Amino acid sequence: MFELEDQARDLLARTALDIRTNGWHQKDYYPEYSAQKWGPHTPPPQSCPACVYGAMIRASGMTFGKFFSSGEKTGVIERAIGMLAGELGESIAWWNDQPGQTADNVIQTLEDLAGPDALARRDVSA
Repeated sequence: MFELEDQARDLLARTALDIRTNGWHQKDYYPEYSAQKWGPHTPPPQSCPACVYGAMIRASGMTFGKFFSSGEKTGVIERAIGMLAGELGESIAWWNDQPGQTADNVIQTLEDLAGPDALARRDVSA
């Protein structure tokens, strides 16, 4: 069975893959976009740079409203956020937006936390 911890690691790996594929962004979820400009049911833009949260929203397949609503957020998302925040020891948004932060460091941190075989652990029969 694909356990919660494995699912959270899978989400972190998919978040890293999103940033590696589409690029990384600071100071907002996506260039030219922000949650304030979008309704709660608006899906995130595809194929543009993203901050960690923006990439995680895309990787989770959720809308802004569902991602940021505690009643809608899944245990997998809560666990992935908790794992990353715990590893960082600080706010994910602050860490993402620090001067001197790099895409390579963000991707490496997410991949290290996910583990080398995060996506391979996926149980396709579940």
